[in-house]
Amino acid sequence: MRFSDLITRAGWDSAGTLDGRVVELTGFIVHDTKGRPYLTRTVMGCCAADTLPVHAMLTGDRLPSWRDDQWLAVTGPVIPSTATKANRYIPALKTGVRPIPAPADSYEY
Repeated sequence: MRFSDLITRAGWDSAGTLDGRVVELTGFIVHDTKGRPYLTRTVMGCCAADTLPVHAMLTGDRLPSWRDDQWLAVTGPVIPSTATKANRYIPALKTGVRPIPAPADSYEY
């Protein structure tokens, strides 16, 4: 699934059509100031000047051990949208992860 599709549907779909559905995303890890891991991707609309980082909070075992900027393929169910709205519209995934090499083009279009 595209990151931008996950963000839009998990945060704004009032029917909760992604709640509990298993999705796969690729991105790189960043940690917030409390050490919580987020899968991140930079999304480009039309040019590099309008890129935005998008995030999905990750839950599960071993995630804090992944280093920042490590690329991962993440597969897991989307946590219900009520939690997404309470978390500043950042969706969360209960995950299984595997490291992958950084793609040649790291942007999502």
